[in-house]
Amino acid sequence: MQRLSPHLGLEKKLDLFFENCGNQEAFQQEALDRILDQACQLAGATVVRTSWHEFPIPDWQINGITIVKILAESHLVCHTYPLKEEGESITVSISTCGEKTTPQAIVPFLTNSFKPQKTFVSKTNWEVAS
Repeated sequence: MQRLSPHLGLEKKLDLFFENCGNQEAFQQEALDRILDQACQLAGATVVRTSWHEFPIPDWQINGITIVKILAESHLVCHTYPLKEEGESITVSISTCGEKTTPQAIVPFLTNSFKPQKTFVSKTNWEVAS
């Protein structure tokens, strides 16, 4: 009979929704990067490298941003969607391997930092048959 490893890895995903760009700072690359670094630290993750890309949105003062943080334990990815007609949102996904990190720690921190009107959280456990 196969036994599942109790904890190979974990992914936490947050979808944060805003009305009328409720938190302008959340959509600025420098501030977003600083907040995500703090979130990684709270999760016990080590940032190895950060990469980002801005997506210009015609006729809108805020650009979309994707930030990827390569972690010693896996990765964190963040996408911003500052589209006024459809509602602004930020999606953050942190994936970690092993038992030394606590990705669930980012949920209250990011919710408090960004102050969205709505938040959806999902979790995926990675397990391997042994």
